[in-house]
Amino acid sequence: MVLALVAGVAFSCASAPSQEPHPAASTGSIAGPALAPATASPAAPTAVEASPSPRASALGLRPLTPTATIDVGLPMSTIVATDTAIWAGDQGLARIDPGSNTLGATTGTVADAATSAFGSVWAADFEGSAVRRLDPSSGRTLATIPVVNPSGLVAAAGRLWVTAHRSGSVEVIDPRSNRVVHTVPVGSTGPSGPLSVALVAGTVWVGVPRDGTLVGIDPKTGKVETTIRNVTTPCGGIASSADTLWVTQCMEARSVDIVDLATDTSRQAFAGGYAGTPIPAGDAVWLPVTQLTTGAARDALVVKLDPAGERVDAVDLGPACQPAQDLVTGVQAFGSVWLACPTGRVLRLAAADLP
Repeated sequence: MVLALVAGVAFSCASAPSQEPHPAASTGSIAGPALAPATASPAAPTAVEASPSPRASALGLRPLTPTATIDVGLPMSTIVATDTAIWAGDQGLARIDPGSNTLGATTGTVADAATSAFGSVWAADFEGSAVRRLDPSSGRTLATIPVVNPSGLVAAAGRLWVTAHRSGSVEVIDPRSNRVVHTVPVGSTGPSGPLSVALVAGTVWVGVPRDGTLVGIDPKTGKVETTIRNVTTPCGGIASSADTLWVTQCMEARSVDIVDLATDTSRQAFAGGYAGTPIPAGDAVWLPVTQLTTGAARDALVVKLDPAGERVDAVDLGPACQPAQDLVTGVQAFGSVWLACPTGRVLRLAAADLP
């Protein structure tokens, strides 16, 4: 069983003051890039023994040794779980076999965000203004759907819901025809428009940084049913625990919004650094956090916040995920937590080893 956050979506936010996303330049054509040859991988990848950074040691953080470290060799901002595999990357995707922790197929398809639904992997190419449907085994492009600046994807009510960042809307794709069949306006056009999207308790939730809002859409009717205001800058990931939404902000904010769905109100909690997509942990969350240390050096941690937003514990991810020059993103699947590091490595962690 796959337990996904933001329905398995991970998306990289930028530190730019405009809160625009920061995907790298697109390398694929609108028709979809050709499949790259499979990448060779070691037969038995070994765990890298973690040792804390000097700052982590000073803070008393314990190092966490991954059960496996997979060197993908690609820039990392996206990681998604299918029923049989992990796909990770950014300017290209690589398939990881969770049974052997080894690499399989690779593809040059740009994936600024991705999700798994309707028997396929779906990849959002922000600069290429396209959503691509991929074969979950080979990574081959099956269909290409034009969407202006797609930045987040989630499946709900038999459709794929895609945030069109600079169009101020959510585009709804019918997976039977691979066409956009409906558009839901959620904000004004221009930069800092809708980014992350998640399905929580039967509602499609969309973060709109420009307006500081979370917009709730009924996926059965395709209509906006609620708007939660005064959310700081919801351009990070979205996850849920109990009756709460956890929404990470743009990188410079170093905090997370905790949204109470019973009252439609939000408050902030300090994340201690640049927070990636929250990962549910019962009624609490784990946050992959990038901490600025000295100069350009950064530590990568996993921080646990309780339902009140208080920091319970934290662990240091060690050298395999450092230097962390961008956000660390993650997904929970196959009995593990998988983290995509900016260093081009994927770490597999035992949930029992996390705080």
